[in-house]
Amino acid sequence: MDKIKDQYRQAWSFCIRRILPIFLGTLGVAVGISVLFTLMFKEHTDIAAKMIKYFLDQSKDIIVNGDISCGRLFLNNLEASGMATIIGIVPFVFLPAVSLLSNTAVIGAFFSLYSLGGQDVVRMLVFGILPHGIFEITAIILSISMGIYLCYTICCLIIGNGKKRGHKFKSAVMDIIRAFVCFVVPLLIVAAVVETYVTPLLIDKFV
Repeated sequence: MDKIKDQYRQAWSFCIRRILPIFLGTLGVAVGISVLFTLMFKEHTDIAAKMIKYFLDQSKDIIVNGDISCGRLFLNNLEASGMATIIGIVPFVFLPAVSLLSNTAVIGAFFSLYSLGGQDVVRMLVFGILPHGIFEITAIILSISMGIYLCYTICCLIIGNGKKRGHKFKSAVMDIIRAFVCFVVPLLIVAAVVETYVTPLLIDKFV
């Protein structure tokens, strides 16, 4: 138990010292881009519809007998979050930003079509997205932030002249893995459970 507590302590310290500024900046950019995409897609509903169709096609494996599979949803989100972090291994291009753009584009497309359909976007946001989105979006933004941090670290190691590059890289990777296991995975588990069993009930009752 003490070892587990120590792992969480180290993960928390890493997130506060290294990831929090990136997380807050990434979250702010995500909100801003989502709003821009929502406004843009209102003028290009055909593109928004194609994007939503593509997203649904990619997510069809999480549906079993007409219902969301909690396990498959979790694994799908885990794969997406893990990839958003891992692609930070490529230096200089900051590929995790691509993941940010793709996620915000889907959100913008959904809100634009939903609002144009005469639906109450605020109610859908409060009851249909936030209950699980608080956990899922936090996990995704955290994953993207760690991917950006990984890319930044590698860039610094390539440009710099430090003699302990290997040690610094290994330390950064271990910190990221620890934080991913300690925080991202539990957040995604909670998100999957809420989205599977709670969100549908809230939508049926309030939206």
